[in-house]
Amino acid sequence: MQLKLPITALSASFLLSLGWGLGCGATTSPENEFQCEDTGAPDQGFATCQNGLPHRPEAVSCQLSLPRPDVHCGGEPYGGCDTDSDCTDSPNGYCASGQTCYCSYACQTDADCGTDQLCECRGSVSACVPTQGCHSDADCPGSICAYRRTECGGTGYACVTDKDGCTVDADCGAGEQCLYDGTKRFCGVDTCVEGRPFLVADQIRTAILCPGSDWSAKGVCEGLARAAISARAREAARTHYLEMAAMEHASVAAFARFTLQLLGLGAPAALIEGAQSAMADELRHAKLAFAVAGRFGADRQPGALDITRALDDRSAWDTLKTTLLEGCIGETVAAARMLEASLLAEDPELAQALSGIAEDETKHAALAWRSVAWLLEQHPELVAPTRRLLRETLAAQLADTQRTGEETVALEAEAVGVLSERRGHLVAGAALRHIVIPAAQALFSRLESNPAETATV
Repeated sequence: MQLKLPITALSASFLLSLGWGLGCGATTSPENEFQCEDTGAPDQGFATCQNGLPHRPEAVSCQLSLPRPDVHCGGEPYGGCDTDSDCTDSPNGYCASGQTCYCSYACQTDADCGTDQLCECRGSVSACVPTQGCHSDADCPGSICAYRRTECGGTGYACVTDKDGCTVDADCGAGEQCLYDGTKRFCGVDTCVEGRPFLVADQIRTAILCPGSDWSAKGVCEGLARAAISARAREAARTHYLEMAAMEHASVAAFARFTLQLLGLGAPAALIEGAQSAMADELRHAKLAFAVAGRFGADRQPGALDITRALDDRSAWDTLKTTLLEGCIGETVAAARMLEASLLAEDPELAQALSGIAEDETKHAALAWRSVAWLLEQHPELVAPTRRLLRETLAAQLADTQRTGEETVALEAEAVGVLSERRGHLVAGAALRHIVIPAAQALFSRLESNPAETATV
């Protein structure tokens, strides 16, 4: 079966929309004399200027104290981690504890990190973080190798130069932060911008549908009521669009929860704005799907949606996990399916509506990837469990796409935007291979993780 989906072009445009990797490797040569008087003696090679700017006078080995004898996980272990001694996949393992637990692996020197990383000592543990053009103050003649923050919460180090408009937030006006754009520090507002399934305890929830049309958009795709298709195809269309409507309705709740989770984690304003905009999109999608189902003789509207325990999980890992599954994977695949359906639909109004939904879902998927990137930059200890979750989920879903099975819907129904089972599997497989996996690789490359591990995602 030949797909209509322009998967190569879609993959390229999606990755470009994320903007990851652009300008990588750019460096600057400091030309100014930056004066820094430290507040105290360097600790494991790191010091802090009197204005609060951390920097690295010299590269020395971190003084690790692992395993830590008195550290125990405070919640349910993830991956068997309860104490530092449980983390043995690599040297210097430790258990990052909280509501859930994760194995992380400390570096001791810069040699343990990637080429464009340095080993940032953090008390008894440490982590590899990005650096641009310097590993210590000696690499910045007349200046220092100092902490910098990018949009979306990314942190690392770069030389202070005369191009910088600030070094710390206190140099900026009210509501602004000192950010780094790859070449200089500047005062600005973090503008990291960009239906997902509504998962509670890893189970999809939707509302029970009742007779009625309160949720149906008016005057939409009215010509579908006269579509010349068989009774079997019409029944398939009714079932499909009712399921779609229920999912889109539940997606409103998913984005409402996502907004609260982001607020609880101190996310940038633009991520909150993106979640709010996506919630409005899903409301519009639900009304469209209910209207289309009505055109095929199924006037329904949602009853109460069970939100019991929907906000039980509020940790960074819980938010990251649901965002990864619901958004990065679920919405990316959903966008590809919707685009394929729009290319098959013969009714021009329906084709345009489905294409619009595909465009919205693509933006939502990009929002999810950017949110995951921000979360991982804030919580580098979650990189390893995120890799594992991605590998396991992608392996299972790719295996599922190999099942062709019996066609459960007449191919005739594809003319009204209902994908056959076989086509649906082919689209999902293409989206996973050509969009999700490259996006995951770009994500970990952006985080400057181990290239060998990234290639196995």
